[in-house]
Amino acid sequence: EKGADAELADATEALRLLGYTVTTIVNCTASELEASLVVYGTSLAWDEHASSVVAIMAHGDGEAVECQDGERLGLRRLFALLSPARAPALQGKPKVWLIQACRQTVSRLLDVGGQPSDALADLGTRVESEGGAEHLDSLGESAMLSAEHDYLWGYAVTPGAAAYRGAMFAAFKSVVESRGAGCSWLSLLQCTNERLSVMSDGRRTFPSMDIRSTCRASFSPRDLVRDGD
Repeated sequence: EKGADAELADATEALRLLGYTVTTIVNCTASELEASLVVYGTSLAWDEHASSVVAIMAHGDGEAVECQDGERLGLRRLFALLSPARAPALQGKPKVWLIQACRQTVSRLLDVGGQPSDALADLGTRVESEGGAEHLDSLGESAMLSAEHDYLWGYAVTPGAAAYRGAMFAAFKSVVESRGAGCSWLSLLQCTNERLSVMSDGRRTFPSMDIRSTCRASFSPRDLVRDGD
């Protein structure tokens, strides 16, 4: 699709400048996307890395993205694949999600203040084992997301808005080039939002980003990339 290659190149270069190792999966089906995140989250190499970044570029609506086969995947389902229940090695490590997709249908991931919304909390279905111990159901979208899960979301647009192909990652790359890995991730995303505003002109007005965090502390890419990574 027009602009997709440039968008991927911008995202890849920006993350490499921040010190991350980048793996790309292009034109995947819904099952391939989900399977790739399962493999990613259960990798044995996480002891050598201090944070995770997942960048998604797709058509979308509400809180779902459309895959190559036309199937839609709920983003909350994908987010849950990196929760402690599904990806124990990532527990306590910041998980950054950068999402370039339209979301015309109004639906929120988080309530104001960064607390999980009821819809998000519903993903965690708690059941009683025969011994009486509480555990997370392993079916469907059941991994609970909470304030302890260290998520940071950077969505290209707010609920109800359409996204412009490539705009967020072009702005993000520009910010990374000027601010570098010493800038906190939250500041990088806030500066990206400001850059999008500057990029707006009489022909196009870029919507504001939707930035949310359940991380317990501010952190920069430099804090999270160990020497030799």
